[in-house]
Amino acid sequence: MRICKSVFHNNVSLTKDGLDHILLRHPELKRIPSLEDENVKTINTPKYIVRGLHGEHIAIRNIGTTHYGPKHLVVPYDENGEVRTAFITSDG
Repeated sequence: MRICKSVFHNNVSLTKDGLDHILLRHPELKRIPSLEDENVKTINTPKYIVRGLHGEHIAIRNIGTTHYGPKHLVVPYDENGEVRTAFITSDG
């Protein structure tokens, strides 16, 4: 389990079960080197952060060019809770 700090200085955990769930739902992320570290960086230092429809925060950070082209990593999470999921989206 990894604990990181959000931009609001709250703890957010990324568990092994959570990471397994992310990879099950989004198998394309298996090709992202150091995915766990990329998730933590996105929560710690997002380029953008928005509020989700259900009260979660959504951290977004450019991760550069991947096997799929330029991408952003999107990580919805709960403050003082866990990472809900993660996925990549196009740069533009």
